[in-house]
Amino acid sequence: MLAVGYTSGDKFSPNRESLVCIWNVKNLVHPEREYKFDLRIKCVKFSIKHPNILAVAMEAGVIKLVDISTKELLIVGQNMSEDCSLQFGLYAVVWVEEDLMEDRLIECLGNGHVNKYMDLHLKAKKCVHHSIRVRERSKCNSDKETMSAVCVKFHPLHRNLYMMGSSSGTVYRCDLQNTQSYLGKFEAHVGPIYSIEFNPVSPVIFLT
Repeated sequence: MLAVGYTSGDKFSPNRESLVCIWNVKNLVHPEREYKFDLRIKCVKFSIKHPNILAVAMEAGVIKLVDISTKELLIVGQNMSEDCSLQFGLYAVVWVEEDLMEDRLIECLGNGHVNKYMDLHLKAKKCVHHSIRVRERSKCNSDKETMSAVCVKFHPLHRNLYMMGSSSGTVYRCDLQNTQSYLGKFEAHVGPIYSIEFNPVSPVIFLT
């Protein structure tokens, strides 16, 4: 199964209709599911522990959890309208395993915060990493500018450790148990980092 989000026009277009299609490799002509939305889609992610749950994240910051076991659009969870992700914009979402039975959704925001939702209804969440303000002038950021959290990737062996890619091109090594600071950092790029992947054979190596 493959979930793909489609959006018409560009981000400045008045037409913001989007479509999520669930494809099966056995049928490459017609998708098995089609779900329509009235906001531009940023990304889609399947739950690790609940494969019938798909997180659909919108550019505006809205996140909807869709149960794909039905052909009709069935939303089982949605973040609240006063959520800060609606104010600062959302860059990415990722699922992280909480224990043997459950996983939780992580969101990366434009204000630099990384938040974890505490339930599948997306009604409660906590900040696992606060925003980082640049103290030194870097190649991309002016002094004391707040950097966006563009992406995160959790370590395949150590569940609490994750790498965060920022809008300034810096990678931060973080721990879920430490929300106020980071364990380490290095400048990887001149521009934003959109993805981080660990080597499946040797997890001490990762690419950005």
